[in-house]
Amino acid sequence: MKKFIPIITGIISVLALTSCSHRLADTWRVTHYEIQNSNFQTARVTNIGTMSFDNNNRGNKNLEFNFFNTQIRDVSPFSWDDSKNFIVIKSDNSDLSRTWKKVQNKSKVQKWVSEDNPDEKRILVLRR
Repeated sequence: MKKFIPIITGIISVLALTSCSHRLADTWRVTHYEIQNSNFQTARVTNIGTMSFDNNNRGNKNLEFNFFNTQIRDVSPFSWDDSKNFIVIKSDNSDLSRTWKKVQNKSKVQKWVSEDNPDEKRILVLRR
């Protein structure tokens, strides 16, 4: 019986540590970003960089893309807040700083939609 106590203690420790980790905590590839505006214009880019989410509701973006003939480079920290149906990204001067509705919430794929502005819809897809 004494031989099993360290094993059981180890298993409980591993379970406790992994249960504290948030589902988003990882580095995700941004595989799709799209803006659809009320003038029926759509801008779509793929494989634009990464977003890293930490367990402390902080993270970093490393993104580069071209929208409507404007080159955008977004290498900056952000904070994030997650609920069941929404995620809020906050980052100074960032295209992604907004409230996103989760339309796909899987362990390897996240698809979010933002309609903060009534004249446009944004779609963001992240993959592990």
